[in-house]
Amino acid sequence: MQKLRSITVRAPAKVNMQLTVGGRRNDGYHELANVFLAVSCFDEITLTPADRLHLTVSGRGTAQVPIDDSNLAAQAVKLLAKKGGVDPGVHIHIDKRIPIQGGMGGGSADAAAALVGCNALWNLGLDRPGLLSLAAELGSDVPFAVLGGAALGTGRGERLIPLTGSGALHWVFAIAPFGLSTPEVYGAEERRRRQAGLPSTADLMPSPKASQRLLDAFARGDVGALAQTLSNDLEPVALSLRPKLAATLATGKDAGALAGMLCGTGATTAFLVPDARGAQRVADALLASGTCASVQIAHGPVPGPSPEETTATGEQSMTADVRSREEVLALLRRIWEEVLETTVDDPEENFFDAGGDSLLALVVANRAEEAGLAMPPTGVLRRPTLQDLTEAVLDPREFDHW
Repeated sequence: MQKLRSITVRAPAKVNMQLTVGGRRNDGYHELANVFLAVSCFDEITLTPADRLHLTVSGRGTAQVPIDDSNLAAQAVKLLAKKGGVDPGVHIHIDKRIPIQGGMGGGSADAAAALVGCNALWNLGLDRPGLLSLAAELGSDVPFAVLGGAALGTGRGERLIPLTGSGALHWVFAIAPFGLSTPEVYGAEERRRRQAGLPSTADLMPSPKASQRLLDAFARGDVGALAQTLSNDLEPVALSLRPKLAATLATGKDAGALAGMLCGTGATTAFLVPDARGAQRVADALLASGTCASVQIAHGPVPGPSPEETTATGEQSMTADVRSREEVLALLRRIWEEVLETTVDDPEENFFDAGGDSLLALVVANRAEEAGLAMPPTGVLRRPTLQDLTEAVLDPREFDHW
């Protein structure tokens, strides 16, 4: 069969370490001071040549993801095709792992991945400034989703100044069983300002500024000082729309998080923790509390999306085998041992939980993905459990059963 070239791109989520909302502009957007951080929670987008533009989705919350032209990734493909003078015929497949309507920029990440991936697929050769210019046409958060790392966004968030930190920041994200849309939250904030008799337009309000204390703390890697400066102007109004989020925030803070905040416009809540062990404790407490649907442990900053070539035969696409089986197993063993050393007090005690869906497994799987391993599912849309991972390390024959 003829093999078709495809491109796979892993697109990271973001957390807003500061979100200061200024006045509404004439174009309907608000002036912002937005300190972005890309974190290790990824959507994976695969782009394959096709006779027409169409989109499929797998993973979490697929029913909420549009698969028509309203999808931001499809809009990105059309915009880039017009810019490059090429036919937009491509199959976009999105494997969703970033929470939907969670304030973590999943839609923007997918659009950024589509831009970066199709630029490579079609050999257009657009440079980073060219991609950022197109990204700004798609949405306020899309430029940062192309850039990755950390950055200060001004204007409506599209004017970026890259930031350099010192060391990794550890986060726990509590995913709510409900969502919050950006228009809903900004609309509620507008009503709040009007009812309070406050100015709401950009010409009557000062331009928002980034916190210098936050920027300094991030630059020197002072997690404690950074925790004291995290802020989100939209958190109060979001809590008024979804009061249950207050219990989630309280649970995370009580469990030892240095700070907790709403992620963007929500409904995901983000908790800054001192280290991986602290992340485990906070995640455990959040799950046990029943105040959220699930949790994700992540760190940042991480790089923005970069394309990897894959091959596809007929209708089926598969990731190219860039590592041998032995290399994969060696890397998995090393990650497994590191995680055990840093997150388990007594590896011989309570090694597996009753359901086999241990938080430790999520840590291992996340770190394996960050190292470039696409963790295969066990069954339908389920990540490997700790037992799956351990059996693969102790007996490599088990690896082939995934």
